[in-house]
Amino acid sequence: MEKETIIRKIETQKAFFRNGNTLDVNKRIEVLKQLRTLIIRYEPELVDSLGKDFHKPEFEVIATETRFIIKELNHTIRRLKSWSRRRRVRTPLIHFLSWSYEMPQPYGQVLILAPWNFPFQLAFLPLIGAIAAGNLI
Repeated sequence: MEKETIIRKIETQKAFFRNGNTLDVNKRIEVLKQLRTLIIRYEPELVDSLGKDFHKPEFEVIATETRFIIKELNHTIRRLKSWSRRRRVRTPLIHFLSWSYEMPQPYGQVLILAPWNFPFQLAFLPLIGAIAAGNLI
């Protein structure tokens, strides 16, 4: 990929993020559901590829790779709304007449480094967290 193409893609992502497109929790949940659907749809191909590349038996691929990721996706989808809510925290004494809250906010763009020649889940677990947090990859 050429440098100009990469810079253009990064700028497009930054503009997308600045518009607040990743703040809506329901949109993040939809993206996670789409990811889950794709993993389930292409599970036979993943089993075949990991079997050919790493000589992993079908059961091992399903148990430690694809279904492990699906279980993590299900957990994240179920809990994301509660994780994204603002939480009241203790207010310092000096500000005794006010209220304090923690409000989870996405960072923007994140980089996920994963080995290209190793299991599927090492790349997808951080991806789930980044999408759930509202970040762009």
